[in-house]
Amino acid sequence: MKPPFSQQIVEEVRNRNDIVEALSDYVSLKPSGENFKGLCPFHTEKTPSFVVSPAKQIFHCFGCGVGGNVFHFFMRYEGLSFPEAVAFLAQRAGIQLPQTSKGTKDREEKGAEFYQLNEAVAEYYHRLLCQTTEGERGRAYLSERGINAKVIETFRLGYAPKQWDRLVTAFVGQKGVSPTLLQRGGLIKPRTQGKGYYDLFRDRIIFPIMDRQGRIVAFGGRTVEEGQVPKYLNSPETPIYKKGATLYGLHLAKQAIRRAGFVIVVEGYFDLLAVWQAGFENVVAPLGTALTRRQIQLLQAYTHEIVLVFDGDLAGVTAMERGYSLLIDAEMRVRVGLLPTGSDPDTMLRTQRREAFRDLLDRALPFIEHLIRTRQKVWSSVEEKLHYINFLLPLIAKVSNSVERMEYLSLLAEKTKVAEQALQRELSKLQPKGSRVPREPMQSPLTLSLTRGERELIRLMLEDPSVIEKVKEEVSPEDFTEEALGEIACFLFALQEKGVQVTPSQLIDLLPHPELKERVTQLLLLSIPMENRNQLLQDYLSVMRGKRIKQQVEEIKRRVEAAEKRGDSVESARLLHQFMILQRQLKGQKRGGEKRRPLGPESLTIG
Repeated sequence: MKPPFSQQIVEEVRNRNDIVEALSDYVSLKPSGENFKGLCPFHTEKTPSFVVSPAKQIFHCFGCGVGGNVFHFFMRYEGLSFPEAVAFLAQRAGIQLPQTSKGTKDREEKGAEFYQLNEAVAEYYHRLLCQTTEGERGRAYLSERGINAKVIETFRLGYAPKQWDRLVTAFVGQKGVSPTLLQRGGLIKPRTQGKGYYDLFRDRIIFPIMDRQGRIVAFGGRTVEEGQVPKYLNSPETPIYKKGATLYGLHLAKQAIRRAGFVIVVEGYFDLLAVWQAGFENVVAPLGTALTRRQIQLLQAYTHEIVLVFDGDLAGVTAMERGYSLLIDAEMRVRVGLLPTGSDPDTMLRTQRREAFRDLLDRALPFIEHLIRTRQKVWSSVEEKLHYINFLLPLIAKVSNSVERMEYLSLLAEKTKVAEQALQRELSKLQPKGSRVPREPMQSPLTLSLTRGERELIRLMLEDPSVIEKVKEEVSPEDFTEEALGEIACFLFALQEKGVQVTPSQLIDLLPHPELKERVTQLLLLSIPMENRNQLLQDYLSVMRGKRIKQQVEEIKRRVEAAEKRGDSVESARLLHQFMILQRQLKGQKRGGEKRRPLGPESLTIG
């Protein structure tokens, strides 16, 4: 697929958006040597570990590991794709982007048409609520629900009158808007009998639904008169609205989520408004009952901790259970704020003080612990108890931390009076071989020295590309113990072979995986003293040679043992001769290394 923007355009946008200047609107940065430091916007911390390099035009957080260039910052911060980040920064720098194709232009124009329509409709419903006599019905209802004027303005709430064709008349009859556009936008429907159209929303409080950038993509409506069905009505999916890819309130909650370190997820519009009005602005609501994979991905841009506060009835509990598996797969930490049966956040905040809701958040239990402690207390049969156990074990099996997993198993054993060993046997059946994360072996001081040498060799090549050719003559990507370092070395060798010279910021764009981008930004922000580089290069290559010789020695030992078992004395003698040569080389490496100062991280500092 052809990229949406040429490399020339990308470079112009990059050059016109200095990373320190662009990020200073989002992070309080202070000078620190040749770099700038601040509190990381991607995780909660008290000591600044977020480093921005004006010389290299990159950033890296030494706390959470996030790193990249100016495009990657906004991709993560705003939840944008790369083309969207380029467009965002182009707008910031006042750069007019060319249309890349007729198809792209048509899609953008159609999207803009729907956004403009929704903006006009939202303003129309908001004016009807706030400035007209017929809006009194909506104002009275919101007052009864305890919603104040600030919330009405912030969330741009509106009111749709009772008439069947009020919107049709105002937009088609008076403004000349195409009824086809209104229909495709999910705002009106064709009459089943006769000609013409009727409004989708009638006698309802209107909730404009916005994407993460604050653009109105759809609407929700709640009946004002009790007993009307359906109680809640949402726009159908449109060219700019996908129900499972949108979270109500996210555009207002983004910064509050980062500040708090977690997001509160509630079920409905009024739940969200009540929680936000009480001062908990890190709150969103899924447009349905259960979180979808795409909605979880949206939240991952801002936090990895969720507190679910759904209705205390069966439907609310079921919704939590459906979304949990996806949350665990996404490695989200999930807690549950337990509401009394029949209660919801809106009711709780209208009948109790905000401190009660704060206490509920503080007491929120990890999801599985919540299920074990609250789901069922007595069983009328063995079958019921087995059903309960078989429901919980697959959820426990998804927990990656072995200590946490065993704690849940102990709790379940205590609750059910079933032997923990029996539960463990059943749990093991749900964890096929190879599914567990392998335990990282303890590294010896020698191994740590080798991996440090490999890391510092990569760092030297990143800092000074002129040494890449020398390194490539003696080292191959397969020589690196850490797979990521081998991949980076392979990439640097390929660039050197092609004669491609790139800036650190450009290099980040070329790397294929986010993990490699973050590893490279980390290495690039640990600078190497210029006066010691030749000596450091020899030290690092010496470490790599020694490692390779030791691997060859171990391989020959294995082959000698095999030859002796076969009774092949000729092969054994030949291999022993090779062994002696390698041993002499290894001793030479050690003597050479003793003449130099020892390798150590003291030669490297965060710039």
